[in-house]
Order: sequence, then structure tokens, then C-alpha cells
Amino acid sequence: MTRFDLSHVRPSQTHIWARALLVGLAMWGTSDVAAADPPQVTVPAVIDLHVDLPYAMHGRKHAFDDPSSPTSPARLARGKVGTLVLPLFVLDAHAMTPARARQEYQSVFAAMQQALQSPAGQGAMTAPDAAPEPGKVATVWSFEGADGFADRPDDIAAWIGRGACFVGLVHRQNNALSGSATDPDRAKRALGLTDRGKALAELVVQRGGVLDGAHASDAAIDDLVAIAKQHQAPVVITHTGMRALRATGRNVDDAHLAAVASTGGVAGIDIHSGHIGAQPGGTATLDDVVAHIEHAVQVAGIDHVAIGSDLEGGITAPSDSDGAATWPLLVAKLTARGWNGESIEALLRGNAARVLSWSRAHGCGRR
Repeated sequence: MTRFDLSHVRPSQTHIWARALLVGLAMWGTSDVAAADPPQVTVPAVIDLHVDLPYAMHGRKHAFDDPSSPTSPARLARGKVGTLVLPLFVLDAHAMTPARARQEYQSVFAAMQQALQSPAGQGAMTAPDAAPEPGKVATVWSFEGADGFADRPDDIAAWIGRGACFVGLVHRQNNALSGSATDPDRAKRALGLTDRGKALAELVVQRGGVLDGAHASDAAIDDLVAIAKQHQAPVVITHTGMRALRATGRNVDDAHLAAVASTGGVAGIDIHSGHIGAQPGGTATLDDVVAHIEHAVQVAGIDHVAIGSDLEGGITAPSDSDGAATWPLLVAKLTARGWNGESIEALLRGNAARVLSWSRAHGCGRR
């Protein structure tokens, strides 16, 4: 594998305005944790754009302080995790009425709130609506599928005000809002946003939410980008691999990655073997993760790539990973390949922080 030298990379001039917004994030989302780094490895306070902890809490009755959990407090500390984006995900919401999906959102939300208020939760994390605390992981809400808003789009405003800064419209099958990249019907996979989906996407951006193209069809990503550009807003793909390296429709292709970058947004590279493994059905390694990151940087630029692990989402993690404690291991590999500290900071924290700053500045978290 060719050595990847990023020592010459500097922040894009077109995003100096966005870098300035990081001043407002000095405390929020950058809390560090008391953990020693591996020798000669410096890890920033990582922002992970997609961790399915609410789903684990609600659907699997996950114990927050289970030491075997990939997001146990000990692993979060070793991984130097500063912020987790927590999706309010409802399995198979496409098959529910919108009213039922809304009830499920509340159930998932309540389960995660209870976990955050438990002794173990309070010792490790702060709730999305709480002030940041040194030594604790900050949290942010998001939606992975917005089926419950199909008939009542205005309801999204209250959730964005509550701190749901990212909104993905669809999951594994088409719904009333959008085409899905993984719908079993090939013809449906070619569909973009419906009229309801476009109306909801407009409301999300107007309220300061960031549109998430994860799971969306290529045509739907085109629609999301077009709507975001009308408002000078970023688009994200919170968790994905690179289709050029692993040919699955769930991964983003180079053209749509470039389109997301053109909005000032980011793509979060996940660590699911099904997305980033070199061989279908095989277990990936961290070298595969590095390959997807470096391809994304080559296509989109260093300002537009982040981390969105998909931990707790039923993934098959790389054989040499360690859940939320993976990031020092990843940094060691990137450093050995010539990455400098500025580029590592951009990947693991700065780029995601820029997009979160935009969302906060435009209304997310304001009740």
C-alpha cells in the first residue's frame, strides 16, 4: 500500500468562516477524559457521528456500564471520546404508521434518558440538553429515519430544539419520504425524495438541523444537496464506507461524496466490516478503515472526512479494533503513514465540530 503523506495539507480557504465557529465549541463537544494515550500518540477529543446506544438501550436492554460493551465507560475513556451523536432509531419504522413511529421515538428517547440519568451514565456522559462537564462525554441527538414526521413535518422543529442536530430521512427500505440505498426493489432504489420528503428536508434546514444522507439513495442525496445549497447549509453522511473500495449501494460513491463536500459537509467513515471490509463476508481490519479514510480524503479533501463508527448498531467490527477505544489504535496507524497532527485533528474532531457548530449557530438545541 502506498504511503499516504498529508504533511502538506492545510485547511481549505473556502471554510475559514466555518473554522471560526469552532470558538463557540470550546467547551461543548470537546470534553476530554482521563485516560493515558499509547506512547507517542496524541488523540484529540473524538467526535463520533453515529453510535446506536439509544437503540441498544431500548431494543436490547443494554447495560450502560457493561464492561464488555463497545461503548463502556472504560472504552470511551481509553478512546479519548469527547462527543457521541446518538440516533433515535426505530427498527422497521417504514412498516409503521407515522403515529406509531412517533410513539417509538419517545420510547427510545426515554430509555436513553434513563440511562444517562443512571449513576453510571451520570459518571460518564452529559445529556444533550445539559451543560458540558470536563471529564465527561458530550452527547447529541439525531434521527436515523424520519418516518414519524411524514404526516406531521412541523413536529421536527421541537426535536431539533431539543438537540437533534442531524436528521436522516430513511433507513433500509423506501418510506413516504425518500428512496433507500438498500430497498429490496431495484426500481425503488432509484427514487429520490418524495414531495413530503422535500418539504420535511426544507423544515429541517430552516430550523438548523443538518440533513444526513446515510442510507439514502443516490437520487435522494442529490435532492438533499440541492435543498441544502439553497440555504447555504452543510449535508453529512454520518456513517458510510467508500463504494469505490467496497461495491455496495449502501456506501457513498465518489461523485456523491464530492457533492456532500461541496456543501461544506462531511462523510463519517464507519467501522462495519460489511461496508469497509475488503472481502464480502469477511472481517475487516483497521488497515481497511484507513484505506476508506484515505480514499475519502483524496476525493473530498481533508476538511470533509470524519468518523461515524456505527458502534452498537449490530456491526461486525474490525478484528483489531476495540470499540470506542479504537481511536488511539487508528491514530497510530495514520501517524505511521505520514499523517500530521493537524490532519488527524480534522478527521477525528475538527470537521465534525465545524458542522455541529453550524447547526448550533442556526438553531439546534434552542427550545
